[in-house]
Amino acid sequence: MFSSGHFAYAYLGGPFEVLTLDNDGWGQQNFAAVCAHETGHIFYAMDEYYSAGSPCTSASGYLRYENQNSQYGTCLEDVPFCIMRSVPLEYAVLCTSTKGQIAWVDADGDSVADVLDTSPAVQIISVGKNGSSTVQGIATVTPITNLNPMGYGNEISVNTIGAVQYQLDAAGWAAAQPADGAFDGGSENFIFQPAVADSGTYHLQVRAVNSWGTYSAALFEADIEVVGATGIIVSGEQNVPGAVRLLGNRPNPFNPSTEIALYLTEGAGVRAVIYDARGALVRRLFDDLLPMGDATIPWDGADDAGRPVASGRYFYRVEANGSPAVTGAMLLLR
Repeated sequence: MFSSGHFAYAYLGGPFEVLTLDNDGWGQQNFAAVCAHETGHIFYAMDEYYSAGSPCTSASGYLRYENQNSQYGTCLEDVPFCIMRSVPLEYAVLCTSTKGQIAWVDADGDSVADVLDTSPAVQIISVGKNGSSTVQGIATVTPITNLNPMGYGNEISVNTIGAVQYQLDAAGWAAAQPADGAFDGGSENFIFQPAVADSGTYHLQVRAVNSWGTYSAALFEADIEVVGATGIIVSGEQNVPGAVRLLGNRPNPFNPSTEIALYLTEGAGVRAVIYDARGALVRRLFDDLLPMGDATIPWDGADDAGRPVASGRYFYRVEANGSPAVTGAMLLLR
């Protein structure tokens, strides 16, 4: 036993667990099962035995599932051999509540776990610039909303982009090419050159597919005008994406500073501000010109008066050349 009286423990959300070799009364033969129980805590599964004092309505995990197999109350489930109860672990299984808390559920029965069941997004960042017929864009996976009432609240996904496709006038989908040689990340730049024989106006559609074979729910669509073999232009300002694309802040959570990452589809006047969780203005962070391409805007965790702000969740808002503003959330931990 440890001096605290424990023989195995893990903090809810991790990042580590500690076990003794014989696990007190459970014995070495149950080492793997005790390890599985403690690993459940790392992914936010709660204890279900009575002395833990966790009510049925206590919620945890990325998908915010209630602890409905707890012995502490009259719950919807009663699975005696669930891994999160103190039971003979050689018979342990995963009950529905535990599966929900560690996000091993498939609510719609499509054989894709809920945390992976999202569609990727596509955005065109350059169309026929400088006389070229090349189209450039970015495809990104979309994480499911993090509903966890505990932890940092980061929205994450292990999905990757598997392919990007385009078509003209619904003539059949063709493959775009990854800018770095492979579609294998959560955010991928892509390029393609529409193959057309004649000048004229065509309807362009672009979609992405993720590593689970899920296509974009919303296509990028635009009417393009092809001018000989020299280039193409987008017809209609409503089809042109905004000047700024938000790539998040890094690190997040952070202490004491972080950087907001952007991609600008063109040189633009950029304005960035910071708000607190109540919506009060904290910092007028940036107001200047930036060139096309990747950019970062640092924040040192201070307000307009240069005073360090307290720990908590903050929001940033970025706009460029009057295009629709984009926003993000970040967590400061002092």
